[in-house]
Order: sequence, then structure tokens, then C-alpha cells
Amino acid sequence: MGVDAGSSRPGQRVVCVTGSGTPLASSSWSETTDEVTGMFVTVVAVLCRLGASASGACVEEIVTDSNMTPEMSMMQCAIGAQAPLAKWMGEHPIYHANWRLERYKCVPGHYEIKGHA
Repeated sequence: MGVDAGSSRPGQRVVCVTGSGTPLASSSWSETTDEVTGMFVTVVAVLCRLGASASGACVEEIVTDSNMTPEMSMMQCAIGAQAPLAKWMGEHPIYHANWRLERYKCVPGHYEIKGHA
């Protein structure tokens, strides 16, 4: 169904194909290491003050990314980011009182915090 990464020649792109013949778009070629690597993903938490209805009462914080958590993929972020979020919330006591996790987002690439959410 797909090409084995170990059998490819240097400079040859390896594409994984699903059983239906559809190529998977989640891998990209890394020219520095000659291997297939996953997309860089950043997990961003949006935290809002409790009881605040005014705009600007929410902030964004980077929870983790593919550098800090190498196994983080877009799929893993979408279905399994709750555990890293809970760990991050436990390690940042400033957000324990008067803040709630409004949402999180999985962002492809390096994310720059834009200030207030």
C-alpha cells in the first residue's frame, strides 16, 4: 500500500498511501536528515478570566510544540491534547484561580502569540 521508508534511495520522497489509494498529506520531506518527518504543530491554549464579559479578557499561551513534544502530530493534537493541557495548567499556578480554559487550537507551524485572544 505504501513505500517502506527504509527501502527508499537518498533524495527519493516516500509517500504513504491509504488502502483507498489516497496519499496522506501529513508527512513532508526533510532535506537535512533525508527522512520523512511530520508536520510541525503548536498547541495553543486560549484562557479567559472568569466573569469577564469584556473583549480582551482572554489570552493565548503556547502549551507545547513539536520541539518540546516530538511525537506531537496534528492528529495527536486534535484527539489527545487534553493531557498536555492539564499538565501545563498544573505547572502554571497563575491560571489556577479566576481563569478558565476557553478552548485550545492545533496550529500548523511555529505560532506567534498575537496578544489578547
